[in-house]
Amino acid sequence: MSKEIEVYGMTREDIEEFYINSITAKLSGLEMVVAGILSDCQELAGNTEQVRKQLNIAKFILFRMMDENDVRAQYRKKLASLKDIPANYGKETV
Repeated sequence: MSKEIEVYGMTREDIEEFYINSITAKLSGLEMVVAGILSDCQELAGNTEQVRKQLNIAKFILFRMMDENDVRAQYRKKLASLKDIPANYGKETV
């Protein structure tokens, strides 16, 4: 059994497909996906192995969100450091 299957009960690609690219994620955001996973864990309280895997999936998604936020922050910082581009570039309202 692969480490991903052991940890998540599915592959990372499956998590991307079934959770991160889900209709819930598209309409409500990844925060709601994680909230749904945590709700599922409440229902699975007697099945500790499945709860463990669901919690690992929730953490995987949260870590991905944190990485994406870090990349966005670095990009904005880089843009702001360029002298020819105003610091509020991309934040302007029409």
